[in-house]
Amino acid sequence: MSEQAKAKKPGEIAADWWASLQDQLRNGQPNPLGDRAARARLRHADEDKALADPVFFDLHHRLLQAGHVLPHGFNPSLRLALVLVHVREDERPTDGAPSWRGFGRAIGAPGFGESDKAPLKPLRFRRLLQAKGDDIDEITRQFRRAVDLAGGKVNVRDLADILFYWNEKTRARLAFDYFAAASAVPVAQA
Repeated sequence: MSEQAKAKKPGEIAADWWASLQDQLRNGQPNPLGDRAARARLRHADEDKALADPVFFDLHHRLLQAGHVLPHGFNPSLRLALVLVHVREDERPTDGAPSWRGFGRAIGAPGFGESDKAPLKPLRFRRLLQAKGDDIDEITRQFRRAVDLAGGKVNVRDLADILFYWNEKTRARLAFDYFAAASAVPVAQA
């Protein structure tokens, strides 16, 4: 495994995989390797169909090569593949941008105390937070709905990191972002 591959985080690897399937490169030029048919297959796939698709295994192999998954530990890769194909536009931070909007901000409140104005309403957000990482159908259904309500435009890298890890820490970070409560994040005690 190369040092460059080890240095890449799961979100970066998944964002590169997502970009490789798109019709256009990030610079706006046509992507000769874009795969519209693969995106369509995975958009309509369930767990069994995705496990029979070579495009899913491309993502899993990339994550495996970087040391992020075990050969038979496919749940994180499966969550990524089944949700990321619903993203239509990557809301990437531009170079030199003072900040970037994470996935929680894309689906959440425009300001603190304004959760009633969020694209993903609080009840649906609660359901998303309750989704278990090993329940592929439930987690993909909740995240697909959230991506759709965000208009298909989200930060792919941030969404991928959330989906890949989907643990108590990522749930908490997502909740603070969703409720625009970043200033209320507790400071870790040393």
